[in-house]
Amino acid sequence: MYMNKRLHYADLVKKLVSCENRMQLADVVKEINEFNKKYFITPSSEEFKKFETVIGLMKIKLKNTYLSFKNTN
Repeated sequence: MYMNKRLHYADLVKKLVSCENRMQLADVVKEINEFNKKYFITPSSEEFKKFETVIGLMKIKLKNTYLSFKNTN
């Protein structure tokens, strides 16, 4: 499926924030790495920085969700 860069980027961010577990997150990170290669995204770009931030927040969210689930059982 062909998508322009902006739509593809928005779709990946949407996928990131909708992850419900670490396996989903890992799959989306693989897609992001492919996106970065395809569009030559560098670590100094705004897209890269936003991906880094959202991935970090999702790791924290998923860890906290796991810990609270573990504590209720």
